[in-house]
Amino acid sequence: MPAERTTVFLPCHTLDDFPTWLDEGQADDVLAAWTAAWHPSLIAAQGGMPTWASIDLPPPQGILLGIVPASYDERFATQSAANGSADSAWVRGVTGLQAIVAAAAREAGVTGPSGDALPGAAHAGDFHALGLAVLMAELLARRMRSTTDLESTGFAEAVVGAARAALAGHDDEARSGLRCCFDCLESTRARYYPVDVWAVDIVLLATATCGAALRTELESPVPIAVVSTGRCLEVAAARHPESLQALHAAVAAGRVGLCGGRDEDAPLDACTPEQILASFQLGRAAWQELLGSV
Repeated sequence: MPAERTTVFLPCHTLDDFPTWLDEGQADDVLAAWTAAWHPSLIAAQGGMPTWASIDLPPPQGILLGIVPASYDERFATQSAANGSADSAWVRGVTGLQAIVAAAAREAGVTGPSGDALPGAAHAGDFHALGLAVLMAELLARRMRSTTDLESTGFAEAVVGAARAALAGHDDEARSGLRCCFDCLESTRARYYPVDVWAVDIVLLATATCGAALRTELESPVPIAVVSTGRCLEVAAARHPESLQALHAAVAAGRVGLCGGRDEDAPLDACTPEQILASFQLGRAAWQELLGSV
């Protein structure tokens, strides 16, 4: 029998005690499990938004497509063995967003026309971002002793509609539905956290990304801000002068803001205040020399 819904098992009893102290591996597993459940093909297959449950409590009743963060599989195992539905499908012991999506799709019986890319893959990144935004909104609302009250906005229907449009190849309809979903999040946030918000898209440059990857970022219609060490800029000037020229042009066009950076990336806690100051001064000099401003 097909699953009734996708449920992600989180390491908390309620979102009020959602752990914010996880180590890097645990955090990666939790976020990958949660955002994977928001792939449009899974949402469309279940006909509803993903839900969550506690790994420490008996699984909810019904036939589930359950996703368990790999770091917490052992902690979940006892409850699952004692209380899980025999007809439920599980994704366990899988790490990485794409691997979890692929495993969940197999369990849900979802396949792409070519056997490779899943339906709706072109919009998958936006749906994963939506899932993360929902989790952050729920956590923020609880920190403010409130709730998102998304149920009153038609949010769930908009999510499913956008997912089905994405699978059908109706790109404009899918984008419109996603925009409606984010608008719902913004309108509910205004009730429990009524402050103006500005987002800054920061691109952290590295020697491995100062070539074609940087030029791709610079072609984006979304304004960005660039942070880089002076030494990384020097590498870009020596190995990828065309990238530096593209950065110059983007700055002149007002599409890129320059945020500067130190001369090297040694850990700050291993540096004296004098070394940190000297590094910033050298980094600023490199920015001025190579880009003319900072």
